[in-house]
Amino acid sequence: MDSDFQARVDLFIRNAETAHQSFKWQDSLNKRLSALLYAADNRDYDAAAVEAALNCIKESTRFFSQFRGNTSLSIATMMALAENPALLLQNALDIYDRLKKAGFRSSDYLTIAAVLIAEHAHLNLNDLVKFDPDVVVIRAKAFYDGMHAAHWAITGQDDYIFAAMLALSDLKIEKGLQLIEELYLELKPDFWRKNSFHGLAQVLALAGNVPELTARLESLRQAFREVNLRLDGENTMTTLGVLALLPPEPAEIVAAVQSACEYLRQHKRFGSWSVGKQELLLYAASLFAFESADQINRDVLKSTLTTSVASIIIAQQTAALIAVYTATTVAASASSSAN
Repeated sequence: MDSDFQARVDLFIRNAETAHQSFKWQDSLNKRLSALLYAADNRDYDAAAVEAALNCIKESTRFFSQFRGNTSLSIATMMALAENPALLLQNALDIYDRLKKAGFRSSDYLTIAAVLIAEHAHLNLNDLVKFDPDVVVIRAKAFYDGMHAAHWAITGQDDYIFAAMLALSDLKIEKGLQLIEELYLELKPDFWRKNSFHGLAQVLALAGNVPELTARLESLRQAFREVNLRLDGENTMTTLGVLALLPPEPAEIVAAVQSACEYLRQHKRFGSWSVGKQELLLYAASLFAFESADQINRDVLKSTLTTSVASIIIAQQTAALIAVYTATTVAASASSSAN
């Protein structure tokens, strides 16, 4: 690892320890994800700010609200990282209701989609005066309905977040759906887990038309396999897609991620009894993506990193949603570099 990347990994380790000590009643995975969000923003963990955000959620929602469910610590972390946490939550709750009225079903996934859209407004405008959430909701529903029409058997609530990300992108709806389908068909011969590579196609589509992208993806896939690291499994495939959007050569990416895995494993909260191999690999890959994208285009990241908060991970979908969180940042950087 180079010094900048190691500093990012060390930050994540410190943040994970702080989160662990501060929220003993929270699930360990959720605490690590909260720490990852702070590391993604290259900031030390602020437990007091996260606790205040959790209290704000309790004061602003009913007892059985989805915002108090599996994603509560992640949402609180996003709020704590925002300039105005209370406004972010207010906007997210409003957008959540709009999404449900549009036909989306209540779920943990929908809470993250709502926060993602609200974060976009909050980050860029600090209010909804110039930001039209109804347009974004309509776009999100159009993207989702288009994906469902093409692949109804494998499109479900876990695609809500992808739909929100696509709605916030510059992609035209028809062109975006066409690009997703083209990527899906390109990936189909080599990736047999249909639901996973459908999500992979959605992640890759966020970068727009990137030349030789699927060939690069396959090269990276094989490079990881050569060192006995598998990012092409059912729950990790989208992370592979995120890394494929980065400019470094596959060998450099694999070496850095492998080194980060070994380094993380040496530390207290990341032993084999606490964190599985695939989860550890996902953290290492995500941290590399954050650092690499940061080096590509700091200005782009400044306005998009928190927006890409869609990837906050629902516990049962850790792999896919970590990739989602990094995807928008990397896609924006890749698109900027291509232009």
